[in-house]
Amino acid sequence: MPADRWTLFVAPALLGPAVLFWELLMVFALVAFALGRSGATPLRTGHWFLLSLGLTQVPIWSAALVVGWLLALGWCKRRGASPGWSAFRLLQILLAVLTVLALASLFASIEAGLLGLPQMQISGNGSSADHLQWFHDRTADALPQMWAVSVPLMVYRLAMLLWALWLATALLGWLSWGWGCFSEGGLWRSPDKGPVLPKSPVAST
Repeated sequence: MPADRWTLFVAPALLGPAVLFWELLMVFALVAFALGRSGATPLRTGHWFLLSLGLTQVPIWSAALVVGWLLALGWCKRRGASPGWSAFRLLQILLAVLTVLALASLFASIEAGLLGLPQMQISGNGSSADHLQWFHDRTADALPQMWAVSVPLMVYRLAMLLWALWLATALLGWLSWGWGCFSEGGLWRSPDKGPVLPKSPVAST
């Protein structure tokens, strides 16, 4: 396949390439539906699904990190009784570290989309994104005709640019909501002090 083409579909065969991206996208769509219905965050199903489109271009663990960050913020907003000061400080530190890692993952997804090549998860019979290979052990008089559907790579670049612009706009609202979740109950908590005992009256002589 030429380097300037974005492969979308390939001809099915018993031994040949397969574009596994669409199966992965279906799984992401189901997860987006479940997260949107959970109400754990202000994101709805459409937001989760759009977010997953760009996260398909990074490793699964990186996408899970972003999802876990948003769910952790929602949990901090909805938790009941506040923990003690030591547990509260630990949760604040962990949430701050998770925020930095999640934002780094989002930046990596934007970079992969705008500068990298499409990750369509093409595999099977030694195939890859730039090399499609079919094998038939038996044929009729005429050899079977294989095919692949592809579009110019510029289409992928434009699609990822639109996704990056949407993410930048949506992220402003998410960060505002996230700050409210992070500061719920205060940004930092001093050690709990014991009860203040009343001063004993000074005996008069």
